[in-house]
Amino acid sequence: MASKILDIIDSLRELAFPLLAAQKTEQEPIDDQITATFDTAEFREALHAGPSTVLSLARDRLAYLQGALSEWIPEEQRQPQIQPLLSDAARLLSEDPEVQVLAPILEQLPTFRYVGAEWKYNLRGKTPLSELANRSLGDDPAIDTVLRLLQLAEIRVDELSTPSDVHRLRRLREASERLTEKFRSIWSQGRGDFGLPRVSFRLNVDAEHLTIMIQTLGGHDGFPDSRSHGFQWYLTFYLNLALAAEDEGRSSVLLLDEPGVFLHPLAQKDLLTRMTEMADHCQIIYATHLPDLVDLEHPESWRLVRLTEGEHASTMIDNPDSSKRGVALEVISKALYTRPGLGLPFWPLNLLVEGASDREIIDVVSRILSQQGLTQYAFLSNGDVLIFDAQGVKSYKGFARMIKAPGRRICALFDSDDEGNRARKSLIETHALDEGETVRVGEVYAEGQARDLEDLLGFTLCLRAIKRAYSEQLPDGFSLTRPERSAKMALGKSLQLAFDQTVGGSLDLKLDKWQVARAAKELLIDNPSLLDSDHLDRFKALFDLIGHSLNRLPPENPADLS
Repeated sequence: MASKILDIIDSLRELAFPLLAAQKTEQEPIDDQITATFDTAEFREALHAGPSTVLSLARDRLAYLQGALSEWIPEEQRQPQIQPLLSDAARLLSEDPEVQVLAPILEQLPTFRYVGAEWKYNLRGKTPLSELANRSLGDDPAIDTVLRLLQLAEIRVDELSTPSDVHRLRRLREASERLTEKFRSIWSQGRGDFGLPRVSFRLNVDAEHLTIMIQTLGGHDGFPDSRSHGFQWYLTFYLNLALAAEDEGRSSVLLLDEPGVFLHPLAQKDLLTRMTEMADHCQIIYATHLPDLVDLEHPESWRLVRLTEGEHASTMIDNPDSSKRGVALEVISKALYTRPGLGLPFWPLNLLVEGASDREIIDVVSRILSQQGLTQYAFLSNGDVLIFDAQGVKSYKGFARMIKAPGRRICALFDSDDEGNRARKSLIETHALDEGETVRVGEVYAEGQARDLEDLLGFTLCLRAIKRAYSEQLPDGFSLTRPERSAKMALGKSLQLAFDQTVGGSLDLKLDKWQVARAAKELLIDNPSLLDSDHLDRFKALFDLIGHSLNRLPPENPADLS
């Protein structure tokens, strides 16, 4: 069979080579490629490696020849003998026993695709219309991203250059609205429900370019690559992988290495939802250390990867017994060093806080004190104590029951406001917590006013953090009036109320305490002196109380800070 293929290639060389060589131009020098296509000496050399080698080479070369003829030689100019020869070659190749056996198998094999944590295809802000014309998916990753975005917006490439300005502008406006609405449905941070800026897309076309702009609720316009790394990663992941899973990615195997590491916890949950949807069309295998990316609904899908110890260390993959859900949850919790939302923790010392903002504040202040030589406070940032974000005091009871066990200690930190005081009293009365397992922020103050960790940061630092966190949305000269002290409302909630009254009506923007805490953490990392000695002393007193509760520090009364 191989010799018959070589005879056909010899005949094609005599008929097709002169036609193709005559089409050579300065822009498309095709001689070298065409010469290689008809290089029978190379074919005969390949024959020594076996018939399958020469047949594989023939498939590649004949596929190129078919494409070259279609692109450069009009059908009426082709020799009538050329097409029958190509057909004969195709028939012989298809009759190859190796092809007949392997082809059905290869068709059933999935396509494997690996995506690392740093993966992203930047979505261009401006793309020449000429690069989009007559292009199909798979030609270029950057172009693919734009084409998929247009598909999501339900607008065709040819509509971008329609002669009618009115029709084009209307279609672009409609496409922008559809794109915005669809993205908000898959991106929690774009809905405004959590105090974060909404996101809107705006498509525009000039004489030569398609422009993609992303606008936040505060009016900030920018190209996609001006957005955060996490936003870009999520958007391009959705366009290139989630949507593709329903199309050419169907039945593929997607390997993800640490997906979502740049995402806000809300977006990590969105990502898990997308991957769950994708699993209906393809198989997804991903490695993670993020608790929000563990699918609690399908524990049977979990695998624990670990390194064995010893001279010949190797990778082991354990399958936690998902029929014993509690055991499986504990195994995963240990692997992730994470909060008890995934099951029973294993840390001997555990601190329960109301929200992620509290965890961020405690961590950075503990680090500042350690850097100042006060290493007795390092236990709150060096991993000695596991800090749990309960997402509200209403969850304390359930978490306390999961955490409390022989060999483990727990301390629950409460804001000293009406809600925190009621929750603490109820937990003590129902024996979910002992009084010695609780600490109130207000204990480091003499008066009975409501207090939270934002009080310990101070109004001035909190205001700077707000301006940093919402720099793109807030108008120039933005400021807040210092809230009056209240026996019922601590500083954190007072700031949320003042913020809402100042800008909420005009910008439809709410204050997210986690965003402010992250900004405060960044400010303090850059300049620890922003936390003055008075507020730092109160943190030290609070950490003393937490340490005493956990038996981490020797029992002694904290300094009188009245």
